[in-house]
Amino acid sequence: MWRRLVLLAIVSALLLTAAVAVFAQTAKPNGYAWVKTYPAYLDATKVELIFTDVSDQVWARFYDINYVSRGETRPQTSHLVSNGSENLDRIYFVANRPQWPILETDPADGYTPLHIIIIVTWINRNDAYPLLSEADVLLAESLGLVELTTPGLYLNAPKVVWEDGLIIPQAVTAGGPFPFRFRGGCKFIKLPTYLGYVDNRTATFLKTDFEDYNLADEYGANFSPALHDANPSGMDVCYRFLIDAPCWSCPRNQWSVYGEAPSPVLWRNKNRQYMPIRQHWTVDRGDDCTNVYRNAELVELLIGNGTLSVLYPDSDGNVNSPTISIPSGNTLK
Repeated sequence: MWRRLVLLAIVSALLLTAAVAVFAQTAKPNGYAWVKTYPAYLDATKVELIFTDVSDQVWARFYDINYVSRGETRPQTSHLVSNGSENLDRIYFVANRPQWPILETDPADGYTPLHIIIIVTWINRNDAYPLLSEADVLLAESLGLVELTTPGLYLNAPKVVWEDGLIIPQAVTAGGPFPFRFRGGCKFIKLPTYLGYVDNRTATFLKTDFEDYNLADEYGANFSPALHDANPSGMDVCYRFLIDAPCWSCPRNQWSVYGEAPSPVLWRNKNRQYMPIRQHWTVDRGDDCTNVYRNAELVELLIGNGTLSVLYPDSDGNVNSPTISIPSGNTLK
């Protein structure tokens, strides 16, 4: 069953090829963060998600996550996706009854963290009952009990606990057998974070979903073959660098280089170019053992003139790597 492939064992070594001792510098986390989880129903089974980005400022402020603005050249479409709701998972939020959201039963193209939001409204609240699956939602609609509306909003919500009870492998055990902590009635999961450079400054990122199976394995992340559905023109990039065996003197602070990150107030983000889904490139610096690169345009230029090279000519596929804000002292918000 393909869903079993999504949760992969964390590899202890970062070996990329058997022939050459080449290691990825950025596969090792720079730190860890507690991220709030949200329960949802999938075919009457509880799963858990984290929310990282949404295409509406009100929702972004409510959940304290990144606001992904609408592109100027695509006024009807968020930067989260390229072509509207096609091939995205659906997530149903019930507007006038307290209950968990409901996920689409079986996305045609496999797991993706990207969702189109559908609002479920009970016409008569006295008729309300728990909706545990997409089939329940559609049945209630066919009976005239609920009304479904699609406001054109998109949510980045990676899974961290799956319907079979397995937990995303990259989660870190938190002083016991499980990588969770509770505060104020909310559940938090401990996930690795990665520092990166954006226009000569430093930001912090998660890496939760990869389109490439091997990278998902390397990072202990979700395997998401459907990430290619969010691939608008001018897509953002993520360059990660290698340490070559003869070049152990390479600078240890050469973190991944990203094209864009949100404005400092994440829910008020005005950076229209930011999007969390990025083309992932593995960069080989060759004999260059001194420079630290902090700008994606410079990296692109040096790849173009042959100073740097990429390991795979067609990129490593897409990665879901949203910016995250870590509270002072890495404590819970």
